[in-house]
Amino acid sequence: MLDAPVSGGEPKAIDGTLSVMVGGDKAIFDKYYDLLKAMAGSVVHTGGNWRR
Repeated sequence: MLDAPVSGGEPKAIDGTLSVMVGGDKAIFDKYYDLLKAMAGSVVHTGGNWRR
């Protein structure tokens, strides 16, 4: 599971420059990085998620 809050609102969604801060297992983050990058200008792995 990944936690992936998005920042930027409608204008940045329209022009593809959203920011996504992703928490979760690094291997899962790596697997889905390209998908997240397709909709965001910035995708950052922040470490683990809140669920343990």
